[in-house]
Amino acid sequence: MFGKSRQLTRMEVSDGKRGYRASIEGEITYTPDYDAVASLGKDSTASFGETINGVTRRIDYANRNGALERHYFVDEAERPIDAKVDAWIAAIVPELIRETAVDADKRVRQIHARGGATAVLDEIQRIHSDYARGSYIKELAVVGKLTSAEVTRALGLIDPMESDYEMRNALVALGSAGRFDANQQKMVIGQARKIESDYERAELLLALLPQLSADATVHQAWLEAANGIESDYEHRRTLSALIDAGSNDDATLITAINAANTIESDYERRELLSTAIKAISSADDAAAAYAAAVDGIGSDYERREALMALMHARGFGKRSAEAILGALGKIDSDYECREALTALAAVMPKDAGLIGRYREIASKLSDYEREEAERALDRFAG
Repeated sequence: MFGKSRQLTRMEVSDGKRGYRASIEGEITYTPDYDAVASLGKDSTASFGETINGVTRRIDYANRNGALERHYFVDEAERPIDAKVDAWIAAIVPELIRETAVDADKRVRQIHARGGATAVLDEIQRIHSDYARGSYIKELAVVGKLTSAEVTRALGLIDPMESDYEMRNALVALGSAGRFDANQQKMVIGQARKIESDYERAELLLALLPQLSADATVHQAWLEAANGIESDYEHRRTLSALIDAGSNDDATLITAINAANTIESDYERRELLSTAIKAISSADDAAAAYAAAVDGIGSDYERREALMALMHARGFGKRSAEAILGALGKIDSDYECREALTALAAVMPKDAGLIGRYREIASKLSDYEREEAERALDRFAG
């Protein structure tokens, strides 16, 4: 956790085995190697603590009339500072600064100036806290351009992170610093599949879209990761974004149509289907898969809207009309069925089989709706 209020900074992190805590009020200066407190501003204080196996050790600093004052505690009991305590302080201060991401921006710049990205990555490798590791990755991403090997190493350092939020933010920051190559994108997609939060997984996949490789195996991996999202909304918006991004062949679009079968929400399923069919080049080739997905829509209104989208798709022909007529037989509402029938009559090809099936469905409607549906066939007269 972390928070700031004016000149007050408090941070606390834990990896389940060790806990770290820092509290700084006022101005603080560290030694060049960040292994001790060099000075504090007037009336400033700082406290650094570590908890292991239920035992907490803490070093408190204060500025008392211009002098740096130190107090050492073990479980709230003050103890004298001897050589062993000084050794603990020299070890724990830089570790705690790393684990709580204190001055992360300054430290990354300083380390980078001394040893480049490799030195920063070495430092990141020492960090256990997801929050701090993510903070250092994000700072490294803005310091300078990374080589492909350095990006790959950074991805490997992100992989052990357990926090969905921190992993997603670190990966997005790293991706914003430069384009991932196809193999790196596969690594990122593999990490996305480890993210349990539907929102965080969707956000990561969406962030990858603008630079998604044209490699078919990358696209397939991305789709598989997207199809692992359980939330109907997040699943739909992720696949819709892929479709909206363009450059998708009909095979990919049919894969998205098939994925709609896993979406339970009638609205979200219809939205995905409508988006996919608008982008497809041959509605007839997708008609069977599309109709199968429409079959799982329970709402008459959403079913009709989905079928209307198919009617207006490119490459609409006899097979599409047949698929629509098959799906219309399952609409209970006479009004919704008639609305779809009259719309279909305006676009379907003149075919005796289609017209016969059309009339068979219309014959089951109420008198008014049947007459309206039959009238729509007048365009085929003569």
